[in-house]
Amino acid sequence: MKRAINITEISRIFKNYLLFIIILPLLSLVASIVVTFFLIEDKYVATTQLLINQKENTHQNVQDIQSNIQLINTYSEIVKSPRILGKVAKELKGQYEADEIKNFLNVTNQANTQVLNISIFHNDKEVAEQLANTVANVFKKEIPKIMKVDNVSLLSSATKTGHQVAPNVPLNLFIGWASGLLILCIIIFIKEITDKRIKSEQDVYDQMNLPVLGSIQYFK
Repeated sequence: MKRAINITEISRIFKNYLLFIIILPLLSLVASIVVTFFLIEDKYVATTQLLINQKENTHQNVQDIQSNIQLINTYSEIVKSPRILGKVAKELKGQYEADEIKNFLNVTNQANTQVLNISIFHNDKEVAEQLANTVANVFKKEIPKIMKVDNVSLLSSATKTGHQVAPNVPLNLFIGWASGLLILCIIIFIKEITDKRIKSEQDVYDQMNLPVLGSIQYFK
């Protein structure tokens, strides 16, 4: 017959593994602390925003605005192009190659707007801010030559926008603790399910389907 798990059984398991229940999640938590604070590099992001209009016109109609919004994806790709990033690398006097800058770069646009967000991810906050500003300035200078865009406005500079995005300390610590608890549960489950020893009168009945006629007390 299948072995039933009741409150008494759960209490017994808890008492038997109490030390492991305390130690294993704690060790896993300590390991996650070491990894988070000593092995994972800090990562920062700095963001600058650009507003792009196709025409320098104070009387734009809805169709013009919609056309500008549809072109934003094109502008996003231009920001990441070798023409722009190559000039950024020159502005930085060879500190980074164009391919390296592209790896740091993330370009997004806010839904249904003509706003471009240029973000740089880097392990140095000040470098992230410098790169974001440089990319924005080069793009602003070059885009009129490429797309005949007459009006590119800088909405916000990346200066002092840098903030840490990784590692996520609370999440990492929770994952570490939860991983230890999960591993402990698996160990206890495997050990209990494979343990065929008879520990009580109920075990005799459950495993052999035989009634218990009597028991002998243990005397030390």
